[in-house]
Amino acid sequence: MKQSQVVGTVLAALVALAWGSSPAIAASSKSKIKVEFENTGILADASGKGVATIKETRSKMSMKFKDLASDTTYSLVVGGLTEATFTTSGSGKGKVKFAWPPKPGRNALDFEPRGALIAVHDGVSDVLGVVFSGVGEPDDILVDERVLLTPTAIAPAAKVEARFRIKKDGRTRFTVKLQRVAPGDYDLFVDGVLRATIVATGTGKGQVEFDSQIEPGKILLDFDPRGLPIDISQGANVIATGDLVAPGEGITQCVFSEDESALAATGADPDGTGKARFRVRDDCDRDFRVEIEDVPLGDYDVLVGGALRGTLTVVDTGTEIEGEVEFDTDPDDPGELLLDFDPVGQSVQVVQVGTGTVFFDDTFTLGGGPGGGTSCTPTETELPLLNTGPDPDAHGDARYRVRDDCDEDFRVEIEDLPLGDYNLLVGGVNRGSITVALVLGEAEGELEFDTNPDDPGEVLLDFDPRGELIEIEQGGTIFLSRIFDDGSGGGTPPVCSNFDQEPDLVNVGPDPDAKGKARYREEVDCDADFRVEIEDLPLGDYDLVVGGVNRGTITVALVLGEPEGELDFDTDPDQPGEVLLTFDPRGQLIEVVQGGTVFLSLDFPS
Repeated sequence: MKQSQVVGTVLAALVALAWGSSPAIAASSKSKIKVEFENTGILADASGKGVATIKETRSKMSMKFKDLASDTTYSLVVGGLTEATFTTSGSGKGKVKFAWPPKPGRNALDFEPRGALIAVHDGVSDVLGVVFSGVGEPDDILVDERVLLTPTAIAPAAKVEARFRIKKDGRTRFTVKLQRVAPGDYDLFVDGVLRATIVATGTGKGQVEFDSQIEPGKILLDFDPRGLPIDISQGANVIATGDLVAPGEGITQCVFSEDESALAATGADPDGTGKARFRVRDDCDRDFRVEIEDVPLGDYDVLVGGALRGTLTVVDTGTEIEGEVEFDTDPDDPGELLLDFDPVGQSVQVVQVGTGTVFFDDTFTLGGGPGGGTSCTPTETELPLLNTGPDPDAHGDARYRVRDDCDEDFRVEIEDLPLGDYNLLVGGVNRGSITVALVLGEAEGELEFDTNPDDPGEVLLDFDPRGELIEIEQGGTIFLSRIFDDGSGGGTPPVCSNFDQEPDLVNVGPDPDAKGKARYREEVDCDADFRVEIEDLPLGDYDLVVGGVNRGTITVALVLGEPEGELDFDTDPDQPGEVLLTFDPRGQLIEVVQGGTVFLSLDFPS
């Protein structure tokens, strides 16, 4: 055995002994990433933040931007493909949200953001961009990627967790924990390379930890395990295996689909035929192919959305006169080109090189993908819990979902409460305990019920939460509550209006330079946000009073030499500084007050 392997084995053994009484392995695989976008220089003040949580059956991602061009439509491009568009407000702010399973008002998170360059594109250039966890990522990114490896038939009861983290201080850590294994030595292979030997004690537990800073009991982390295969073996027997990338349905677990349609011929050759095919494989790899037949031999350019994407050559094979070009998000066959554009909904033209004659001109649309009957109509309702006051930072949400196989699940998530255990009361009945713990520096916890619990940590759903009072309680104190009304009593999500108004605040006189505006926006999924911005007031703190109730403090400070401040509320706060929106400002009097003096006011439209 090499000296480095001996050191790794000794350190792993020391850690394993110290870990013998540590908490159990996490309940499930999960990825959480937070990042700030980097400015390309097109708009000097533009900035953005992104956060994503990826889990096996549900995932979400949100991006928020400010100081972009006002009232402008931008594309959010992920790995070269446009995944969404958004239009900024008059103040240059914008927001994009994704979710899987898809839900009203949010884009489908059916792509893999990890490792991809995510850019805000203005039609000409990238204004903002960031590598979302991977090579080229910014130094201040936060990452928590953890995966439960799959046990083999050698040790079917084993639980093995691999976890990679990038902390706020920039340190990287990689930990592998064993549980429910036989005592003995286990080799850790990462991408086929032996990295350490883990010693499992008589308790059936063992652990090894790598760190980018050398500390006693840890091994120097000088490699990046993200996305790589990890194997735990004992001798020639592999007891657990898997890739270090948290799976997410719709992201890394796609349903195979294929759409193929004929391309409309222009008549340049009455015998010519063509077709285009778009395919999503079960590993989420995508490919797009254009084929043409029975046209003159030679080269043809393929334009998608007006842009030249590749060239195909029509040849005589002896049995057919044909040619094709294929694009793939992971090109690994000779002749394949990188698919870094989205062909869906785009024009597809096939033009003969040299003559400029257009032989085919059509718009490629999806035909629907795989069908099949289902016994239930999928529905989903997710509502924010309301803060009752004891902890003004606390927030959470409750979700009830019916899948197409009639399986039902109910989940409650809570955040920004003091660490510890909280009771979940549904209709006055204690249904379980939610443990709030630190994840990437954030205090959060959740409890999930399912009529067919098959994931670790799920609890049998043997009650109906719809129409019941949901409460988060600790020691007799209620922190969050809400009547879980899905709008119909039968699982149909509530329908909210698309409402977006941003009127100016009225200067009432004490400071003639003061100005500001208030914006309330509601989306069809009932997510709502309310923001008040003020400018050109003396530096200091101002109370925001809505309907006679003090809702928070706006601090006016110098920003690029200008005095300004703002306060943001959201029913689903996921950005630093956002406050849980528990009131409706519409029809209310908005006032900006300091020391009893009202500077700005507005009767907000209803």
